[in-house]
This record gives sequence, structure tokens and C-alpha cells, in this order.
Amino acid sequence: MTTALVVVIGAFLGLWAIARLKPVAAVHCILRVARRALGMRRRTVRVAGETWVYLEGGQASAPVILFVHGYGADKDMWLSYSRLFSRRYQVISPDLPGFGEATRDPDRDYSPRAQARRLAAFCDALRIKDAHVVGSSMGGFISAWLAVDRADLVRTLTLMNAAGLYGANPSVVQTVAESGDNPLVASDDAALRKLLGLLSYKPMRLPRFVRDFLLKGYQAHQALLDRIFWQLVDAHDSEGLEPALARVRAPTLIVWGKEDQVLDASCAAAYAQAIPGAEVVMLEQVGHVPMYEAPAATAAAQRALFSPRD
Repeated sequence: MTTALVVVIGAFLGLWAIARLKPVAAVHCILRVARRALGMRRRTVRVAGETWVYLEGGQASAPVILFVHGYGADKDMWLSYSRLFSRRYQVISPDLPGFGEATRDPDRDYSPRAQARRLAAFCDALRIKDAHVVGSSMGGFISAWLAVDRADLVRTLTLMNAAGLYGANPSVVQTVAESGDNPLVASDDAALRKLLGLLSYKPMRLPRFVRDFLLKGYQAHQALLDRIFWQLVDAHDSEGLEPALARVRAPTLIVWGKEDQVLDASCAAAYAQAIPGAEVVMLEQVGHVPMYEAPAATAAAQRALFSPRD
């Protein structure tokens, strides 16, 4: 056995041991390497007295794409997808308050409209005049309010499996929530596997150390995640998004996975009816996360939306 091969095997075993014993440290190390490899830089900015952490990459002088993450996620959910746009655009993805490295105040209002106001302040702090705004799930709900309340900031709007409106058919998650349970958190590995099964058409196969990392996050922030979840549920009925969407003037793309168990595909029709001139792209054999399950098709639809407006 050559010395080089011994070194490679030794390094692999060392990384495996670290991943098993210290999953949080291992995942953070992998994320740092991935960000660097994909040209994404971790940045901070002060907004209304608090620090926002965000990722920035792509072309500094180009039009901006603002990626808005979903419930239980953070800025890094867009890492692999944002690279599909980084040659022509400046790409920015922040941690929303309550998630990732952002402030986690248990007494704060995390309703989507309140989060949209904070997101607008973030854009103002970065001197973003307008952006292609892309929101996933909860982030879609927030992005829709941004397009209503701060139309000046939204060049185009993309809603990916967005929360905010109910469709004709209830989803699995909606049905469970109506019984009083939150199915989008996990207390043990079995529950996490079930949750991952809800998110995509084909079950996500994640290494054990990645699942351990995710599980520690859910366990550490269970109370806050529950609070945010029920504020989201309440906002569907109380915020009045549907009539407000008639005021959206940004060209809008609605992308939905037909097999979504979190937010049923019938929600896409509700959004299309509410937003003037909205285009709908339905993806076969795709669940709640099209940016992972069908990145090429999703990106192609977005480029068709972006290009005429750049």
C-alpha cells in the first residue's frame, strides 16, 4: 500500500469519526467548504439594531436575485441552486429572523407580513433598489407580502410551493395541523425520517451525521419553531393575503411540485387566480422542494421570467 493511499484512507476515517462524534461541527465545516467552492460569501449587515447574516455571490454589478428560505430552513438551502444563476446575477440569501444565525426572540411577531417588513428593511440596508424575489414555502408567503407592500423592491416574483393560500384540496400537513399537531418538526430520528419523506417525492437519503445535525437543531429550537408554525397557520386566515394579491404588479411565476404533501398542488391555482397575469409551471414527480428535485427545469422557467426584464 502506497503512502499516499494510506494518507487518503486515514483522512477519510478521520472525517468519518468527526462526523459521527461531532455532527454539528462536521456539517458546518462542509458548509464552509461548499460556500467557498460555489463562490458564496458569508456577510453581515445591521438592520434596525440587529445583525442579519446572509450569503452573497455571483456578479456584484448584475441584477439581484433575492432567495427567501422556507420554514425550518436557512440561507444555505439555496447553495446548490443559486449557483445556476451566479454567472449572470448577484445572488443573495439571508437568514430570516427566527432561523439559522438570525436573532431568535421567543416573544417576537413572526407572522409573514411582519417578516416581509423586516425583509424590506434588509433590502434597504443593502441598497437593493429592486430584485428578482424567489420565495419557497413560508418564504413564498413572505415574498408575496413583499410584492404587495413594497412593489418598488420586486422586479419579478417567483413563488415555489408557497404558503399563504389554501387550495381546493387539503395537503397531508394541512390535515395533520387541523388536528392540532405540527408535523414539520422532529423529536427523534424516526420522526425526522418521516418529515423528510413529506418534503420530496423521492425520499431524501441523508447521511446519519447530517440527520443528527438537523435533529439537534429541531430539538434546540422546538418551542420557537412551534410558535412560528402556528403563527403561519393563523396568518392563512387572518392576514388577508388573497384580496391583497390583486395589487401585485411584478411579473409572477408560480412553480409547484404536483406531488407536494406539505402544500397541495391545488394551491397553485389559488395563487394564479389571485395574482394578475401570473404564470404557473407544474412539475411532475416533484414534491415540496423543486429547487432540489428538479433544479434544471425550475431554473429554466425562472430564466424565462427574468431575461426579458433584465
